[in-house]
Amino acid sequence: MKPYVRNVTIECADPLRLAAFWSEVLGWMVEEPSRWTVELLEREQGAEALEEAVMLVDPEGLEPRLYFQRVDTPERGPNRRMHFDITVDDAEVEVERLTSLGAKNVRWMQDRLGPYIETWAEIEDPEGNLFTLQTEGATELP
Repeated sequence: MKPYVRNVTIECADPLRLAAFWSEVLGWMVEEPSRWTVELLEREQGAEALEEAVMLVDPEGLEPRLYFQRVDTPERGPNRRMHFDITVDDAEVEVERLTSLGAKNVRWMQDRLGPYIETWAEIEDPEGNLFTLQTEGATELP
């Protein structure tokens, strides 16, 4: 599988408001979470977690999703509030390839939601721009 951009992630103070703005600009739709996802988020993180992130999808299915994620303050500086989420066949192999091309500051991250564990790498390109890399299907049961 060729690497592809799964999401363009935009860190923001108000995901609902910003997603509504970009929905109007692009004519894209909010991707409603499944009933199962809603139940899991409410149980694991509380009802307010449903307002922490909003996805917009291209109605034609051609473009990567826009993922609006609540962040109170940018963690990595004022110029890093947007990044690509890239999906590949094997993230560990791809991290090695990208570091040989000049990528730097690789940090492996993990998050758990209910029984699911998601693993990804945060990486910087040669100029310090953040992106994430994840293996296809990397969210799994422990």
